[in-house]
Amino acid sequence: MLTEKEIKLIKSYYIRISLATPVLLGCLFTCIPCIVLSFLYYELGNGTSSNLQLFLFVGIMLLWLFLWMYLFLSVRIGVQSKKWKTIVEKANMQLSKGDYSKEIKMVAATRAMGNLSHSTTTEVVSSVESIAISYSMARDIKENIRKIANVFHIQLPNVAKTAILLALLPTLIVTGCTIPLIIQSRKDGNHSVEMRQVALDNYIKVFDGYRQSNSAGKRNDNHCILFFTSNDNEDKYICIELERDGELDQFSAYYPFDSNLSPKEMMDQFRIYIKDIEMRLKSSGNDLGSLKNVDITALFNDAASEYETLTAHESKFINKETKNAEYVLCIRVEDSVLYFSVEEE
Repeated sequence: MLTEKEIKLIKSYYIRISLATPVLLGCLFTCIPCIVLSFLYYELGNGTSSNLQLFLFVGIMLLWLFLWMYLFLSVRIGVQSKKWKTIVEKANMQLSKGDYSKEIKMVAATRAMGNLSHSTTTEVVSSVESIAISYSMARDIKENIRKIANVFHIQLPNVAKTAILLALLPTLIVTGCTIPLIIQSRKDGNHSVEMRQVALDNYIKVFDGYRQSNSAGKRNDNHCILFFTSNDNEDKYICIELERDGELDQFSAYYPFDSNLSPKEMMDQFRIYIKDIEMRLKSSGNDLGSLKNVDITALFNDAASEYETLTAHESKFINKETKNAEYVLCIRVEDSVLYFSVEEE
């Protein structure tokens, strides 16, 4: 007869191996809602991914993976122990007291358990690496434990409800935690779009004397480009690129290039144009995002001071670090246009 500890061991192994497969399925099923929710977060929200959502998904995946490894390997290693071999021997002895047909049925089970017991560690690792093999092994072990329990008329616990809960719980956690993030991201995204629209309207008012190019329609959910062309010269225009929330991404000014002028003479003419642009920006009472706080003239003078030292016109890139941010400045010659750009890193 079995001792109380041996009966508890049989029940414990049965519970663990019965829950191992649902835990593994729960870990795999979590990938589906995570992909769908990530797509919804990106499309309905502010066009970015959520680090919190990523950490939550990875954390749940790792937790359930470790849980599955414990449930599966603890039983897998347990059936190789002397305690379990003793239980199998007692089951054989119990069967030998009955009719021969029952003994034949149990021989297959005990042989299967014996084969499992003689598996090497390398085989265990390779089995764990394969989901299909792991599932097959878990099913065989569970069936053999059930047969041994039947031999001793042991009532095994019903773990169906727990198995369903463990299979669905990761998906419920990820979904329940991500949906509020999507709703909040949607609100933030709408607010950002409204802020950008306000900035767009304000820039149009500031450059009222300029002609707004058709390229102003070149925009998407996360980026917007506005072109303002001077009425007196097609080669004199301004390009303003805005982020989703209306903040400045890049400011560019284009000025007609005259190859007959020296770099210093060109910078003197260009500087007048830049001052006029900044005067418009500073005198505006409208919300222009970060552009209104950028000292464009100072940044231009930094770039121009280096450009003026050149003996011939060429492209020049300068890194300028200010109190609040670092800017990449560029003065470049493109065809018949001299180009000055300010971009915040």
